[in-house]
Amino acid sequence: MLAALALAALAISVTPAAWSDDNPQPPPASAATGDARPAAERAAAMAIELPNGRFFVPAGETAGYALIDEPGGPPFWTAYQRLGGAAALGVPISRPFSLADGRVYQATEQALLVWQPGARHADLANVLDLMSAAGLDDWLWAQGVPYPEPLEPGTAAGALDRLGWLVEPAIREAYFAGISPGSTSTPLEALPAAIARFGLPASWPEPFEGHVTQRFQRGVLRLLLAPESRTDDPALAGTPTVVALPAGDLLRRSGRLAPAALVPDQVVGGRLITRAPRPQLDWPLAAPASTAAPDARGTPDLATPAPAVASATPALSATARPASGAAVIVRTVINQGRAEHVVIANVGSAAQDLSGWTLRSVSGGQSYTFPAGFVLAPGASVNVHSGAGDPATLNHPPTDLFATRANIWSNTGDVAQLLDAGGHLVSEYRYGTP
Repeated sequence: MLAALALAALAISVTPAAWSDDNPQPPPASAATGDARPAAERAAAMAIELPNGRFFVPAGETAGYALIDEPGGPPFWTAYQRLGGAAALGVPISRPFSLADGRVYQATEQALLVWQPGARHADLANVLDLMSAAGLDDWLWAQGVPYPEPLEPGTAAGALDRLGWLVEPAIREAYFAGISPGSTSTPLEALPAAIARFGLPASWPEPFEGHVTQRFQRGVLRLLLAPESRTDDPALAGTPTVVALPAGDLLRRSGRLAPAALVPDQVVGGRLITRAPRPQLDWPLAAPASTAAPDARGTPDLATPAPAVASATPALSATARPASGAAVIVRTVINQGRAEHVVIANVGSAAQDLSGWTLRSVSGGQSYTFPAGFVLAPGASVNVHSGAGDPATLNHPPTDLFATRANIWSNTGDVAQLLDAGGHLVSEYRYGTP
């Protein structure tokens, strides 16, 4: 069943995504600038061979970290090579540390290695899930990383459901290409490696200004959009260029890697002579209730590394009256000057009849009423367009509806509310300063 779904859902053929070593986010203050060499070449130039591993000094820095196979574990050097080395994971940016779960971790630029004491092998950790549990979802949103998909309490979307979130062709192609762009493997053949590298999808593709980004358990894939390609639906325009955000570096910039995990190693004469004791960091390992189903999201500020605090509100209010099993939310507001649209999504397991439901702008007081007989299928979304655009091309149910040629959504901020046919608030989305 998994094979059939993977092959059917991934039949679209696109040009292999272009991968880049350039960090699409602002680099840390200590990072060098102007070095355009691939990550593997930079790492090789700054590496010292050790009897049981290798010592790396990141470009532009004077201290570094060793990746080694320690006696009795963790075998991080062996795992690093097996998982693609510097070309896939970048250079180490921390020394090993422990968390309350008893596992040992070490961060690289692109990922987070993990080892369970007693295990023969180390692997990649679900670093984005760990960051979510540590309360960093609001900060990640400020970096242009989507929130994890809200799930009903006590449930978790299975692998088949999550693979169905790969709806952006270029990101899907990059996910299955993994660390080998241009791979000729079929999606079924590439699936184990894709899950090993990125984990399962943790969000739907989210449109931001200039890019469409999808979050995974172990990484983040971003479709970059050229300025001239930003049309009413940026996810469908432009030449596909996909980059993998440096997940390990995101972790470091978040501040969760305490100074004790950043004490550098020292190597003299090809031997590791100084390595401070392995610290245990105090991270929460269960997601806080306030971030389990975020809905109030601000406009991302990619240049601001400090956490952006946004109060989370429930995706569904207590007075909402959706169909049993349906869960309809306002996912986002895309405001690009004259062209704008709102994405309404059904993240539940049952269809929802939206006949007579209204989408309302709180700041302007304007509202749009869904037409009679309009049904939103489970897992589907609809774009409600306004402002610039041709109704003849933008009004295509069930994926697109055209509301009005007037501009509705304020550039400075607004609240988009979805109300059912009885006027009960179902979901709202806040951005900027209304």
